[in-house]
Amino acid sequence: MLEKCFLYIDILGFSKMTMNCPEKIKKIFKILDEIKAHHHSGFRTIVFSDTILVFNENDSHGDHYYITYLCEFVQDLFYRTIYFNVYFRAVITKGEFKYQKLNHIESYYGKALVDCYNKEKKLKSIGLFIDKKFSKDVVTFKTVEYDVDFNYVILTQSFDYLNTVSKGVLPIEDEIFEETDMLDRIDEDLLFFREIEYLKNNHADKSVRFKYRKTYGIFKKQYPKIFKTFEVQGFLPMTISLSNNGRINPFEIRAKNEIDRCK
Repeated sequence: MLEKCFLYIDILGFSKMTMNCPEKIKKIFKILDEIKAHHHSGFRTIVFSDTILVFNENDSHGDHYYITYLCEFVQDLFYRTIYFNVYFRAVITKGEFKYQKLNHIESYYGKALVDCYNKEKKLKSIGLFIDKKFSKDVVTFKTVEYDVDFNYVILTQSFDYLNTVSKGVLPIEDEIFEETDMLDRIDEDLLFFREIEYLKNNHADKSVRFKYRKTYGIFKKQYPKIFKTFEVQGFLPMTISLSNNGRINPFEIRAKNEIDRCK
């Protein structure tokens, strides 16, 4: 059985959405039908219910190549789903995995799938995690330690760049904000922080609140200075630059609407 660079994604809260918000399920599957992972010839994507599997079909490149693309696939999904207040937990590893398309069904099994399934359930945060043994192959995303087995992959690259260019001090000069495309997803990053801040304080389920609180804590620990400023201001785009109003309504908390409508 060949080893594959393997991505396992679990859409969170899927069962409750199925029962209480079936219209969101349609949106989720439309998103899953359009993600970038389908359009790369070197990968195979399998979707069943609330689970997505992505793995390399050949071994013509090094692990860093495949793992970089897997991270980018997750980031693509992240930016598509946050608009609908949908979150996931994803795990990247490398291990034995067998895929075969039979006459009427697809056959897939292996240690990588079993390991990801078992370990993913023990992770009490949202976002992307990578097996520490392969973290060295993450070359375009920042990773931070999560526990003894996993590192956490920072998908909010615009926020990370803002922290670097500002040295944690806001606001920045308008020229800095306007002259770089490294901040092109900062509105989505701030949307993410506004939403999980609300969820960690207001979700009715204690275990769910803990999950968002722990995720929030990862970023707060990584970016203490700039995070403190944003917390006071409510993660508003105007905090970055006085002339910046953003592309997304910063005063609409989508999680609040979802909790009120789908409880």
